[in-house]
Amino acid sequence: MSGPLDGKTLSWDVPTDGSDLTIVIGRTPGLHVSIEHDQQVSRTHVHLIYQPSADRFFLVDKKSRNHTFLSLRREKLEPEVRYEIAPNTLFQVGRTWLRLDDALGSSAEASDDEDD
Repeated sequence: MSGPLDGKTLSWDVPTDGSDLTIVIGRTPGLHVSIEHDQQVSRTHVHLIYQPSADRFFLVDKKSRNHTFLSLRREKLEPEVRYEIAPNTLFQVGRTWLRLDDALGSSAEASDDEDD
């Protein structure tokens, strides 16, 4: 994997009131994870949701143009359906692969599979 976000690690604080943390991933500047260099990423592509009450993570494709794929098997996520994912799971938005990293808690690591 290579590209401008290769190796970048992001993290967020979990809400102290026990509510879910929703991380918005897409091409729009200013999102939690903005992947502006990948034109195959939709403006609002996918939500990564952390549910602290159950200590679980979910992905929800937000009707993206090029879909969201889970793991190297490239299982296509149906729009607006919650898919539970485990730490260290890879998922693809556009040409960009991301990984939920359990070593840092609620974080995502981003990289692109092609140089732009």
